[in-house]
Amino acid sequence: MRPGTRRLETRGIALFEAAKGVVVLLGAFGLLELRHLHLDPAGAVGRAFIRLAGHTDRLDLWLVALAALGYAALRWLEAYGLWGDRRWACWLGALSGGVYVPFELLELWRHPTPLRAAIAAGNLAVVLFLAARLRSAPTPRP
Repeated sequence: MRPGTRRLETRGIALFEAAKGVVVLLGAFGLLELRHLHLDPAGAVGRAFIRLAGHTDRLDLWLVALAALGYAALRWLEAYGLWGDRRWACWLGALSGGVYVPFELLELWRHPTPLRAAIAAGNLAVVLFLAARLRSAPTPRP
């Protein structure tokens, strides 16, 4: 694989990781907003979020928001490092993505759907790509 192609693929993964951080934050803060605005959207997903928000106390919501912020920060840190082609970012991405693989495969085994299969395959592909980058890159000297 040519170095330019690898860099393009790594930047694509970086954009994907940054987008995951944004989506998690939007979901978490959307939950907070639904709780405080008492909205009742017609969609089933909106009603589910409102039910969830109605059965939690403020501390629960803030813990969800803090967890989402931490997850987003980790994804953005990884995206920043991958965009700059940093070795530590490949390690971070391979390890943090690799944590999810067994859980995604178990969930796919229990409840197979095309979406779960796509998520598991995509995450596994990212982990394998980053691991391959680590194996092929020369180890920096101290």
